[in-house]
Amino acid sequence: VSQSRYSRAGVKLMSGIQMALLGASRPRPSVVANDVFGFDSGPAFSGNVSTFGDSPNTTASGGTPPYTYAWSHVSTSSGNTPTISSATAQNPYWFVAAEDGISSESVWRVTVTDSVSATGSYDINVSLTWVDNR
Repeated sequence: VSQSRYSRAGVKLMSGIQMALLGASRPRPSVVANDVFGFDSGPAFSGNVSTFGDSPNTTASGGTPPYTYAWSHVSTSSGNTPTISSATAQNPYWFVAAEDGISSESVWRVTVTDSVSATGSYDINVSLTWVDNR
């Protein structure tokens, strides 16, 4: 009996592949982020608004660092869909051309992937508002 297959106590040691086949799993990463808001105004019916300065403060934990981030648009319930500054940044910002009285309200999902390709996801709300101050 090979020592590489059995421990000294006679308990069989398994490889990572064997453990995966038997349903054993590694811890998955988790991620949390804050909703973000942008507000701007000017003497016009419409204007550009961004969340620059309001970070989602995205935090990943668990799993096996390091992490990568991937943001994707889920839905827009009102107004124009904003553009994201970087879909792979940990803390991106969003911007949109908005009209007075019509906020851009959307949901975005961040998916974090750890170094062994395990993933976790979290959804945030992005709200951007323009106000005509004439």
